[in-house]
Amino acid sequence: MKKITKILSLFLIALTLFTVSPIIEKALPADKTVAVAEAASIRLNKTAVTLIEGNSIKLKVKGTKKKVKWSTSKKKVATVKNGKVTAKKEGTATITAKVAGKKLKCKVTVKPVPVTTKKIAATYYKTTNLDGVVGFLKNNNNRAVSVTLTVVFYDAAGKMIGNSSDFNYCLESGRTCVMHAYNPTVEGKRVDFKTFKTSLKVSDSNYIKKCRAKDIVITSNISDGKVFVESTNVGTRKFDTINVSIVYYDGNGNVVACDDSYLDCEDPGSNAYDTFYIPNDNLSDDYVDITFTSYKIIVNHAYTY
Repeated sequence: MKKITKILSLFLIALTLFTVSPIIEKALPADKTVAVAEAASIRLNKTAVTLIEGNSIKLKVKGTKKKVKWSTSKKKVATVKNGKVTAKKEGTATITAKVAGKKLKCKVTVKPVPVTTKKIAATYYKTTNLDGVVGFLKNNNNRAVSVTLTVVFYDAAGKMIGNSSDFNYCLESGRTCVMHAYNPTVEGKRVDFKTFKTSLKVSDSNYIKKCRAKDIVITSNISDGKVFVESTNVGTRKFDTINVSIVYYDGNGNVVACDDSYLDCEDPGSNAYDTFYIPNDNLSDDYVDITFTSYKIIVNHAYTY
């Protein structure tokens, strides 16, 4: 009986060892277990960001202290150095961080700097022939804008006597346009005003990729009380609308009057001829021509719808 009991005990011990040993063989060493847990926890602090052109953000890899290799899919849109992402140009790019055998990605969307009236340099003049207010507006935004000028006119007592607006739907970046707001009329004559206030509204132009005012070249001369203008489209694109203004000055550099016209040289290489008749002096009762010593012609816009 004792022999049977001893044999049975040895059998149970052997069976226990046979069952446990595979588990022991498959168990990972301590250092490899830590590595697997670390790889599973490695991540970027952001997987998607939106930046304005010129702005930057710091991306960080969490869950490891190993060296990270950074790269970008589009350097023109966004660059990356040591995790610092800098927005360059409107578009999308993917930032990749390679670490511990993994590739971590972050989608970067770059949007343009918003246009603003603060970047419109404006100078306003009351025309000496009482024909309203002329504004010279230079667009210092980084792209073309649609701009609206509104002028409110007041009499000597400070009472509002009227308002007027002018528009330019495609004022290109770096260019100057002329805007003219006419003061009110009574019985066909302009009402004198003593003071005025201006306001501007600016938004992105819908024609930003279809404008090129510098393609319109102007030559002119005065003859028989008229300003004759020849315009030439020296570019390669066809325009739907081309607008120019003529500003008249006296000997002291004051703005005497202003007028504008739409040109017909829409096709590439084409010419057009226009005539500006000398405006009347609204101060007189017999509508005599204004007196001026010089003039300037400015292309306000040239674009395709």
